Amino acid sequence: MFFGEKLLISENNFSSSDLLQYIGILVKESKLQQRRGSINTNYGWLKSRNPMEEVDVGLEKFNNTILKLTSESRAAIAVKLDRLADDSNMLPSDIMTVFAKLLDEEENIQLLERNVKIVKERGKICKTNPKYDARRSSLSFILK
Repeated sequence: MFFGEKLLISENNFSSSDLLQYIGILVKESKLQQRRGSINTNYGWLKSRNPMEEVDVGLEKFNNTILKLTSESRAAIAVKLDRLADDSNMLPSDIMTVFAKLLDEEENIQLLERNVKIVKERGKICKTNPKYDARRSSLSFILK
């Protein structure tokens, strides 16, 4: 501590803006690779010297879904996309479709984990022979 100031603890959170920036970079790189592949001369590498222009990728529609995810889920999406992008030369449209599928997959996994957690908190309920308190059993006896 210097002069009474608290040291900032760096958290290892993968924010939604980090994921959106990473997807944007992947799409831009794939567009550059696609352009380089379309040039048939030996000087195609000179074309890549131009700075990467800003291209609207259309990630705004995924923003609400990304905000619902945990940082672990966002990081998992980034890692899976990174592996897929390194293995093959993907087109920008392919990256966006894979990203949408991974986003849905992680959202479903997160919903399942939450449902399992809720069921574990409630405990097991025997549906064939349910346990009722004394008042409940007397009411069911009267109604029969």
